[in-house]
Amino acid sequence: MMLTRILLTVVTAGASLASFAAYALLLRYLGASADLDQLFYAGSLPVAVSGMLAGVLAYLLPPRLTRLSYRHQDTVTRALSLLVAGATAIALAVGLASLAAQPAQCRFWLLWIGFALFAGLSLLVSVLSCLAQARGDYIATGWAPLAMSGGLFTGAMVAITTRQVWWLLLGQLAGGFVALQWLAWRLPLNWRGLSGQRRQALAALRSLRASALPITLGTAAFTLFQPLDAWLCRPLGEGSLTTMSFAQRVLVAVSTVISLGAYVIAAKTSRDTLRTGGVGALLCQANREAMRLVSAGLLAVVAYVIGGRWVLGLLLESSSLHSADLDRLLDTIGWMLVGVGPMAAMPYLCRVFYSMKSYVVPAALGTAVPVGYVTLGWLLSRPLDVKGLAFSYSIVWWLTFATALLSLRKIDRLQSTH
Repeated sequence: MMLTRILLTVVTAGASLASFAAYALLLRYLGASADLDQLFYAGSLPVAVSGMLAGVLAYLLPPRLTRLSYRHQDTVTRALSLLVAGATAIALAVGLASLAAQPAQCRFWLLWIGFALFAGLSLLVSVLSCLAQARGDYIATGWAPLAMSGGLFTGAMVAITTRQVWWLLLGQLAGGFVALQWLAWRLPLNWRGLSGQRRQALAALRSLRASALPITLGTAAFTLFQPLDAWLCRPLGEGSLTTMSFAQRVLVAVSTVISLGAYVIAAKTSRDTLRTGGVGALLCQANREAMRLVSAGLLAVVAYVIGGRWVLGLLLESSSLHSADLDRLLDTIGWMLVGVGPMAAMPYLCRVFYSMKSYVVPAALGTAVPVGYVTLGWLLSRPLDVKGLAFSYSIVWWLTFATALLSLRKIDRLQSTH
């Protein structure tokens, strides 16, 4: 299992590195511009909704699919794919209607429509990735993001060459299509004769309805930052949203490396530990894993202070990115990195809670994170600019992590008394 985790980490780290490189090159050659801001504004809502739904599927679906035969797994996958296709069509219709109603905002709504299509492709990739997890093909869950990041990187190269940022979106669409086709080829899907089994598929998912809402709320902690940043950055001037978007990309890349794939395989490892050793063994494992992630996050902060900031500044420094914008970006990344350990640990801890059929704490924390972030961010960004958002980010994640650990200890004490 450790070899799988290491290989999965290498693949997912490669995907994060490709995304990081794409955004770094965009900043270096195009700067923190209004055009890039508009691109991120247009994609903020569709990508956030897609990310939230993908997170819900990742938590709910693999454990349920493992209890079904391959034939029923195919049935469920087909039904969910049809639902995603229908929702994507509705989103595209909304975008077209908005475009017709606001022709003056033509560029924005065309970008929004493109991101809505990309969100649908991403969700379809997520559905097939859940099927891959259920069948034990964990590496497939890493190759798909790598293909999508490759599309993003290619789009960034063309955008830099042509000085047209919308090529970035086209690259993402191409990457999503390649990832979807690769997963469909990788998995032995047999969809013939499944049209009459939709009722069986929905019946197989019916037991998930009770936990769908709390898991959706729990996933909000990881998926709503982009639209919240879009709202918080509006009064902060040109380039602010680009700065926050790149900083988030750095955080995702670092958290991927320090997590060693723990959150991906936690559904199985947590369930196996719970079966063999009980709640006590599961909580001991969770505490060890959480401390490892937080310690690795603190080491990442030290590495950034010692030399990472200088290296990143050297990579990004150019005539297109003004020195004031570069300093603001590097400061923002530094303060956000303080929260990378707790942020990387929380997806794993949420899976631990779900393994114990405990949904209230993750739902409460998932709701509190965006509320706390937007409140603190609004207060601190007034005097501190984007750096105030970075402070808010780290504060919220540390408070959330501490609350999660205290909740686990409370469960442990309750189990001990009984």
